[in-house]
Order: sequence, then structure tokens, then C-alpha cells
Amino acid sequence: MPYSLITPGVYNAAASATTVTSPNLSSGSLTNPSLIWVVGGCAASTTTLNTPTDTKGNTYTLIGSHADSAGIQKLYHWYAYNTSTGANAVTVTSSASDTVCVYALEITGLATSGAFLGHSENGLVGSSGANDVTSGTYNLSSLGGAPAALVIGAATDSGGQLGAAGTSPNTFAYADTLYNTPGTGTILISASLGWDNILGNSVSYHAMGVEHLRVTSAPGNIACTWGDVNSNRHAAVMAIFAEASAGGPIIAWVV
Repeated sequence: MPYSLITPGVYNAAASATTVTSPNLSSGSLTNPSLIWVVGGCAASTTTLNTPTDTKGNTYTLIGSHADSAGIQKLYHWYAYNTSTGANAVTVTSSASDTVCVYALEITGLATSGAFLGHSENGLVGSSGANDVTSGTYNLSSLGGAPAALVIGAATDSGGQLGAAGTSPNTFAYADTLYNTPGTGTILISASLGWDNILGNSVSYHAMGVEHLRVTSAPGNIACTWGDVNSNRHAAVMAIFAEASAGGPIIAWVV
């Protein structure tokens, strides 16, 4: 069966902190088995993020990390195979006091083992246009025997606003758009904790976009892309997970 994203994902941020914890995942009670995907962010080039922990004691594996072109905003992402049920919150800690954030998304329908197929990360300065922000490419030459795969990515903006989800070379759909301008996104963030505040910008919004795509055959080179509105700096990450075979178990994941 196709994967399913349990949206909205959960998000939290904290300024001048070393720890941030998400709200409980949106399902209220995790599916067992499941896969959890987590994205963490920090603001200082010298800060590192530690492996997440969660309420249910799941074990997380680092996928990768990348800073933006100025080394200011930095994203990490991890995944965990969930083996528990019940309410679950995810905590990320940093190596030093910083502005830190955590986003977690639960996904069902993925393989319960060997689901991770590949990843890419990137940092760049945008130039205002469609598909201008990219995670960098990964050559997905095989689905590992799975009927399909989930391609998912997250990108941040240093002080402007991400545009539409990617349309070229692949068409993605937003899973979540996070803004701190009320009414413009599915999850609202305190204006004092957005990347705009970190960088001292006067804009009143901050954006982080999470998008996904289901592929049913190996596409070769693939990348998540987003539009850029104001030519700002971006960090972006992408992960690829195999779906469960027909009749197989269900999985959940968090960003």
C-alpha cells in the first residue's frame, strides 16, 4: 500500500537554548511498527546537534547535515524505526546555547527494515525563481525490490519566503509549510524564533518547507527543489525511503 504522511508534522524552536522538544506527534499514538523522520536546525556555524531522543526510546540514525552558503543556518536529519505505540515527542540537544528547532513527521506504509535508500544535502544562495532551491541530487538507480519509494525533503530560508514546491525535473507536493506569519502556513512559529530573527532581519516571516514525491520506478538522478522568492540563503536536505511490499507492515516517520 502507498505510504501515508501523518500531517501536520510537529515543530518547535527555542532561542538561546541547548534543548528543544517537539509536541507529541499528530497521530496521538504511534503506529507499530513505523519509521520516524526528524529534521533539526541550528543557527551558529560552530554549533552541532546531537542524536535525537524521544519519549518511547526509539533509536535514531543520522542521515546527513548541511549549512547554508554562509554557514549560519544548518539542517540535520535522522530516521528511526519505531517499535512502540502511544504518545511520542522528539527532543534535540545542541553542543552550545543557540537557536535550535526540531520538526518531526510520522509516516506509514514504509518498509520495516532496509527502508533507507539514499540522501543528499545542500547549501546555497537563491536567485529568485521556480525550482531555484535544491537539495542536491542523488542517483536512485534501484528501489531495492520495493514497489515504490518516498522522496522527502526540507528546506529553510534565511529571511524571505520559499516559493512553490518543486515542479522540475520532478513535481513535488508540500507536506507542511511552516511560516510565522499567521494564516500563511499549516503550522505557526513564534516570530521571535524564526531564522529572520537569528540573522537580525526585519521581515516578519520565516519559512521552512517540507515536500514529498512517490516514485514507482528508479528515476536515476533526483533532487528536491523549491521556489525562491527573495534570493536568500538556504539549507536543504532530502531522504529516500522504500515502501513496504504489498501486504507488508506499516511504518511511520518524523522530520
